[in-house]
Parts: sequence; structure tokens; C-alpha cells
Amino acid sequence: EDTVRERVKREMLSVRYAVLVREDPEDAGHAGRVDSFLRDAAELGITELFERKDWEDTATCLKKSRYTRDRADVRGISYPI
Repeated sequence: EDTVRERVKREMLSVRYAVLVREDPEDAGHAGRVDSFLRDAAELGITELFERKDWEDTATCLKKSRYTRDRADVRGISYPI
């Protein structure tokens, strides 16, 4: 059923994220797995991965920083009040 499939896909994002941040960014295929993860997250309506941080910078951080140690370098975003 589509509803269940989407729910499982959404829940699996947590597992995929945990695996991605522990991978060595130099591993073959890492950047592609990050792109796939972010594409799936966007399809599910997720607009932020790091709270109030730019999506493109978040992608770069995931691709280049193991354990997302460079998260502080990700540009923040603000919302109009």
C-alpha cells in the first residue's frame, strides 16, 4: 500500500542518515548516496535537515564532513515573521 510504503521510506531516512554521517567522505559513491538521500527527503517534503540551515550547504556538509563536524559552517536561514 502506498501509504505504508511512504511511511517506511520516511522512517528509513533516519537509518540512512546515520550511515551517511559515519562514512568516510572519500569513500567511492558517498556523494551519490548523499544525493539520493537528499532527493528522497525532498520528495517526502522535508525542507531542512539541520535546523534552520541552508539545504544546499547542508548537502555540501554531508558530502565533505564526516559526522557532520563542519555543521557550524552551514549558512543559517531565517523565516519572515
